[in-house]
Amino acid sequence: MQKTRRVRPLTIVIAFALLIVLFFGMVFAALHHGEKVRFGLIPGAHAFGAAHLMQSVSPQYTCAAYTDEEVILRALDNRLLDAALISIESALTLPEDQYMIHGVFSVTDLAAVSHDPTVTGMGSLSGRTLILPADLKDGKADAMLQALLTETDGAGYTLEYAKDPAAAYAKNPGSVMLLPLDDLEHVLGKDPSLIAGFRLSPQWRTSFLSAAPAGHVIVCRRDAMGTGTFNAFEKAVRSSVLYADRKRKKTVAMAVGAGLFDTETAADRVFDLMSFSYLEGADRDASISAWKEL
Repeated sequence: MQKTRRVRPLTIVIAFALLIVLFFGMVFAALHHGEKVRFGLIPGAHAFGAAHLMQSVSPQYTCAAYTDEEVILRALDNRLLDAALISIESALTLPEDQYMIHGVFSVTDLAAVSHDPTVTGMGSLSGRTLILPADLKDGKADAMLQALLTETDGAGYTLEYAKDPAAAYAKNPGSVMLLPLDDLEHVLGKDPSLIAGFRLSPQWRTSFLSAAPAGHVIVCRRDAMGTGTFNAFEKAVRSSVLYADRKRKKTVAMAVGAGLFDTETAADRVFDLMSFSYLEGADRDASISAWKEL
């Protein structure tokens, strides 16, 4: 007579518990898959390429503007944001097991600003007083400028660091301001006759034949990545940068609409200096390494 194997009650309980865990795991994954990616940034020229992203209504993501990077970092830490456009300095302070630098959105850069139309490259800075914002002294942008001056045999220049570069410039005819792109709207707006002659980053690529140092990057929480909505967000970021590169007039209008600039006149003037790209993979890593090596 064949014996019937009895199933132990403990086995049943364990199997039932595993089914419950599996069920709720699938429910959570499904819900998470459908959640919008929450993205934050601080308005400014560094975010110009995100104008289309900010102005698009999407079921996959939402965008919000902040006034303080510390607030963005807290929002990421408290899971109120899934991704953000922040400075490379802040990004490198985040724990790598929780966050990933997805891509380089803008590079470290300074624009040469003066009333002199002949200021068009590094060679035109020789013999001049170069005025930088005081808070850039001994920073990465300062190091980038000095490396370029050395590489291009710049001679006879004087570096001056001022709390108010425009005021210092007004007192020194023939000088040149070297300003972060985020400062241009304010300075050019106060004196429309000023000319933004050139940026350092193209000069860097020409002189060193390498990626320009990273400036602002998109960081993402690792636990938000890999979903369908996140994949859609990634595509939207790339599309927004490409849109900015191809659609000047509409991008300028969108940038103002998104609060990245106050006026279309200011945005249009800054646009002349912009180059739009989103560096991922090996290009991202090379740009970050260039920043670290400054």
